[in-house]
Amino acid sequence: MKTAAMKTTATKTAAMKTSPVLLSFDLGIVGDYDQLFAWLDKHEAKECGNNLAIFDYSYRHDLLKEIRQDLRKTMKVTPKTRIYIMYKTGDAFKGNFIIGSRRSAPWTGMANIATAEDTL
Repeated sequence: MKTAAMKTTATKTAAMKTSPVLLSFDLGIVGDYDQLFAWLDKHEAKECGNNLAIFDYSYRHDLLKEIRQDLRKTMKVTPKTRIYIMYKTGDAFKGNFIIGSRRSAPWTGMANIATAEDTL
């Protein structure tokens, strides 16, 4: 016998989306390279130069959040770990640090830029 209090709930499974991802990494001298390389291999990443790989990543809702969580549970993250991804959203390309943050560029101050004469 069915009552009005009984409710059925439909479970919805979000459709998987796939996005090409360009991943740049800097793990420092003692970073967890073995685990990161195993993760990249699992995702069939292609090498694109020093510390750069490209691969397709499948996710449900939030690419940045899901790839960050996936990497954090796979590898040891230290204060020196930096991972930056570039990805396509609509017609634009975006980039974000998903672990770590931007530092001063090593080339800062290397250009010879003419300065105006000082008035004393």
